[in-house]
Amino acid sequence: MEQHSTAYRNLADDELLKKLRVGDHTAYEGIYRRYWAMLFRHAQKILSSDEDARDLIQDLFENLWKRAADIAIESSVSSYLYGMVRYIATES
Repeated sequence: MEQHSTAYRNLADDELLKKLRVGDHTAYEGIYRRYWAMLFRHAQKILSSDEDARDLIQDLFENLWKRAADIAIESSVSSYLYGMVRYIATES
């Protein structure tokens, strides 16, 4: 599994997204590992709370997995995820 996961680390975001859309959990983990820290710092700046930022990121990735097949990203994956952080933060 680790070798499979390592290969995914080198995939471009759009390739990970294609695999995520068909339920590939390793692609999901790749996106999670690639973006968790950056998104956490972004949420932390907005919310001024580590705990709230962790909760927000957890919700974001849970939502990403549940809606993977239906997600239509017209920009970059990072832009989409940053936008989700802002959206969720303003909704809470």
